[in-house]
Amino acid sequence: MLTNVPTEALLQKRQGLDNLAMMSTLNGVAVPDSTFAEMSAIEDELSRRGVKDLSHDAWSGWIGRKIDDFKIEHLLSESPHAYVLSATHLSTAEAAVFKIAKSFKSPVKRAATAQPGYVRVRPSGEEAADLGAHDSDAASQWLSSLSCNEIISRQIDQLNSVNDPSLVAIAGSGIVDGRQYYRMPRTPGMTLRQLIDLGKVPRLLQTFTELAQALRRLEHMGFRHGNLTAEHVFIRKGGVTLVSPGIRSAVTNETWSPGPTRPGPNFDPELNTAIFVTTCSYYPLGVGNDLLALGILFWEGLTLHHPLEPNDEKSLERRLAPPAVQALGLSLDADGRIDNGNFCRDYSAFIDVLQKLNLQG
Repeated sequence: MLTNVPTEALLQKRQGLDNLAMMSTLNGVAVPDSTFAEMSAIEDELSRRGVKDLSHDAWSGWIGRKIDDFKIEHLLSESPHAYVLSATHLSTAEAAVFKIAKSFKSPVKRAATAQPGYVRVRPSGEEAADLGAHDSDAASQWLSSLSCNEIISRQIDQLNSVNDPSLVAIAGSGIVDGRQYYRMPRTPGMTLRQLIDLGKVPRLLQTFTELAQALRRLEHMGFRHGNLTAEHVFIRKGGVTLVSPGIRSAVTNETWSPGPTRPGPNFDPELNTAIFVTTCSYYPLGVGNDLLALGILFWEGLTLHHPLEPNDEKSLERRLAPPAVQALGLSLDADGRIDNGNFCRDYSAFIDVLQKLNLQG
């Protein structure tokens, strides 16, 4: 019976279970349901005693908590600024996902734009002009001023700005224990990462076609994702669902400090604001070009290796663009940089190439 266990001992036990679950997750080992059940029981007892103690900001501190009549059950993933947790409604058993801000400030310590080790793309056309148009020092200063709450709040605004089936819907939001959160329906199906791991090329072609169609539609609605990764794409019947968009700033064309060489954000010409990139491996230009990110994802999906892995003799051969990727106009140059000079001009061209590949079998 936990009622007879001293509070200090319960807190130590919770920390131990948190460490065990985190190490298991990092090593790819499934955390037993019994561990989550024990965490939940401890949280219930601590809650009964009025002990919250989330100062250590461990994700296990949320297990067993009740928010919006949902009970938090499992950690699904985490980012530098938030925890993503599964939950079940107390009376209806509805499944949901909560994204809850972490407690500290400034999770981004430097500009979330292209870093020196990843600037390997040959910029061309408008991208070349954009690459030298802005100074990332201002981006760094702005991003480091944001709290985790502010980042989650901006994601909420982003997701609420467009009503489209390809974007995850926000079912509720609020603040609990001083943390900003939002609630989403549980997205059925697998992620794009899981599909890539299966290695089924025909299914990949279909999924990337559906993803390109969704991104094209969103672009026409004035929305850019800016954080496209295989983990942020869920595959559902008849299409895809995108989660975790990039961070839209309050910086405008008028207030941005110009710089001669460094990459900057991707200004939305209609909204006059910027999407800051946080996944440089898919946005190596440092701008929110979802189309190029899609091409890099497709390359990775076919080869099971990211084309911008460290350039060594062992990895260079496996990173070479397969014929299907070359058909999109992407390849590696002799220095291991992506040559995108002939890359698809828009999503329609991308879709046309994939449809031809699908017909060729």
